[in-house]
Amino acid sequence: MYWGRGGIWNEYKWEDYACQEAFDQDPEKVLQFHELRRDTVLKCQPHAGHFAIEELEKEHPKIVLVTQNIDGIHQRAGSKNVIEFYGGL
Repeated sequence: MYWGRGGIWNEYKWEDYACQEAFDQDPEKVLQFHELRRDTVLKCQPHAGHFAIEELEKEHPKIVLVTQNIDGIHQRAGSKNVIEFYGGL
């Protein structure tokens, strides 16, 4: 499952799973969808790029990492000062 073109939003309509109206209409369906997303994300492992950023952070402790990622993968690689711009799963 990935989030870009050809990814999850080709299979699911965001209007049915990722907005307040969808939650108000069927909260259980929306929560199950997001649980699937969380489970999928937790199976992903950091790669060399994530670890390189973490090493850079060790050398420069004032670095703040701002990411569009919502998956916590930078934190799992060891980064400490992470801002997930769109929030986190």
